[in-house]
Amino acid sequence: MVAALTVVAAPAYAQTGEVTNSKYLEIIEHRYRVGESSDTITGTVKNISTEEVSSITIYLLLYDKANQLITIETGYADITPLPSQDTSPFSINVYYQGNDMNHYVMLPGGIP
Repeated sequence: MVAALTVVAAPAYAQTGEVTNSKYLEIIEHRYRVGESSDTITGTVKNISTEEVSSITIYLLLYDKANQLITIETGYADITPLPSQDTSPFSINVYYQGNDMNHYVMLPGGIP
């Protein structure tokens, strides 16, 4: 399932972001914040499985205008293991500061 989300306070080089949810995890909201030396994405991930999920990683793939992958950043759920149907905040530090970043895709990873 692919869900397009509106980015709040995004820099000029990251106007669009998408989320591709997994079978077990769903990113239910996120926000892109611009910083001085790095940017930060904060959000909430939900365990949509019937079992608890541990070692939850959120992957952030950064792309240029030609849809070429630039780099991948990672963040982690604050609560682990995450019980079924519960949510956890997460954050990802975005250290890439190049002007060629055009959009991003986030993917939550983890299995029961």
